[in-house]
Amino acid sequence: MYAPCPTGWGCESDATIPLGKSVVDTGLWPLAEWENGSLTITRKPSAFDPLQTYFGEQGRFRSVDAESIAAIERNRDETWRQLRAWECETAGIIAMG
Repeated sequence: MYAPCPTGWGCESDATIPLGKSVVDTGLWPLAEWENGSLTITRKPSAFDPLQTYFGEQGRFRSVDAESIAAIERNRDETWRQLRAWECETAGIIAMG
C-alpha cells in the first residue's frame, strides 16, 4: 500500500493521487502480484518518468541532489532487473540479460 501524506511530505492534499501514480511511473513503486507461487508484474512502464518530477513535487526531498538521484535511478534499475528475472523464474521462463 502506498499512501501519500500531504502534511509530512510537504505537498498539497490534491496532489496525493497524482503522486501515487507518479511513484509507479518513475519505477520507484512496482505494482506486482504474487499468486500460486508466481510473481506477475502488473504494470510495466516501457520507460520510466524522470525522478526529478516525482521528487520536485514534495518538500521532503528538497535536499536531494543530482548525484543522489542518479544513485536512486541505478538502484531502481537494478531492482527492476531483479524483479523481471524473478517474474520469469517463477513463470518457468529463463530470463535473458
